[in-house]
Amino acid sequence: SLCDWSSDVCSSDLTEPVAAAIETPVDKEADTLEQIIEREKSALRRVKYLSDLLDSDFEYLLSKANLLNFEAGSIVMREGNIGRTFYIIIDGEVEICQRTSFEDPLTTPSSYLGTVVNQFTNKGDFFGERSLITGEPRAASIRASSNTKCLAFDQGDFPRTSIDRKSTRLNS
Repeated sequence: SLCDWSSDVCSSDLTEPVAAAIETPVDKEADTLEQIIEREKSALRRVKYLSDLLDSDFEYLLSKANLLNFEAGSIVMREGNIGRTFYIIIDGEVEICQRTSFEDPLTTPSSYLGTVVNQFTNKGDFFGERSLITGEPRAASIRASSNTKCLAFDQGDFPRTSIDRKSTRLNS
């Protein structure tokens, strides 16, 4: 399937489209961020990029988490944009889309994200780590294929030694 969407909810600048997230008011039936973190803490500890953190760094990082809700069809991040956010799926599904070198930039609509190359459908799946580690622009676009809830962490919230360690492993 193709990620060709006529409604483009992401901003046109080179930062991540924070506006794509739908801020859902917390009501009596909705879990709060703190409840989600407490319930998912052991699963979060097993996430590849969090598992090596010292307990104090892990707790600090969790205290900086943001809960983002994306409606089905929302663009979470766009290929080529600068990335500063790491996402962990709590609920929902996303599609990973990439453009190819065969697409004509003059005739391809700006809303076209590319071909779906993968899907993340499990709680605990994560994305956005590559830009954090390498500093390179996003390698793919991510679109919510269902209503999706993610924990989001800013690059500045990660202990520097954690990102440096992952970068060393990635480059070796």
